Amino acid sequence: MLILYYRKSKRNSKNFLKYFDWTGVFLSLFWLRECFNLAIGLSKGILGLSVDYFGGDEANISRLLNIPHGSIGITLGLIGLAISCYIIFRIIPKSFRLTFIIAGFVGGLSGYGFWFYLLGPILLP
Repeated sequence: MLILYYRKSKRNSKNFLKYFDWTGVFLSLFWLRECFNLAIGLSKGILGLSVDYFGGDEANISRLLNIPHGSIGITLGLIGLAISCYIIFRIIPKSFRLTFIIAGFVGGLSGYGFWFYLLGPILLP
């Protein structure tokens, strides 16, 4: 986000999203992990696939800090959602937006499947 904020004054319609800007977009979208964790946790809890709505590192940090169980997960999920929406709807040009969203969705799902079902179990049994 800092790269994009710094570059905001240097962007214009003629000189939009150079290599440095795309690097900032790529790095900022790592916040999607927090949105994904929150969505998966809530989905598993609602569907009855898990007794716990929140899991992973965020839940462990909440327990260690002795704060309500989902407070870190929800907070980080909302921050991630805000950053992601800002990037997608304010930074990405309209001509690239649909392609960007579809590619992100397909890439996210395939990355999830690849890591959790193929590569992850081999590297971290």
